[in-house]
Amino acid sequence: LNSSFIALQSAPLKRAGDPLPRHAYSSRVLAGQNTPPILRATAINPGKQLMLLTATDEDSRPSPSAEAAPLWAVANISVASAGQLQKARGDVVVPYQGPDIQDEYIHRIFFRVYEQPSRVPRQDLGNYGQLRRWMSRHALVGQGARNGGKMSELLMTAVRKRPGSTVTVASVAANPEFAGLISTGHRGHRPSQCKERRRKWQEFVFLDRR
Repeated sequence: LNSSFIALQSAPLKRAGDPLPRHAYSSRVLAGQNTPPILRATAINPGKQLMLLTATDEDSRPSPSAEAAPLWAVANISVASAGQLQKARGDVVVPYQGPDIQDEYIHRIFFRVYEQPSRVPRQDLGNYGQLRRWMSRHALVGQGARNGGKMSELLMTAVRKRPGSTVTVASVAANPEFAGLISTGHRGHRPSQCKERRRKWQEFVFLDRR
């Protein structure tokens, strides 16, 4: 599985709820597998020395208002490792672990790479909460990171088990509605609404089901 992040200094990054560009999609990540996908960061801004990588399952939140638990978090990655992020050496805050999916729905796994303004100090590397607070202080969380061009993201989909039939993932060209559906968050929605919305994602993602 080969995947690339969209260019960090490319056209303005999409805001929450906007359709992601076609090249931001990959095929899928299977739940329960603890080998990270092959990832590359491309076209990094000149002068940047360090990157930070995170992965989260946006559909495994304990509540709609809760933060998504991290599947992976590595700080202080040298830009020299941008071509092989899955093998990059850095300060591992959360070792990679495959999604722990407990339902039959498609889950959205977001891999995000950030340009670090400076090295993350040791006292902020103890756990993910400490790392997030450091990121927040440096405008690497939420719209600040998106609007400032400091972050780029790659969306993958994960399933609990390998389907028994041939599975292909819908592209934006094949289904124009797919991007809008899958990139829309579910904060504030009732569980029943979330469930119905994710049924729709499944209909768009699995084109060949038996």
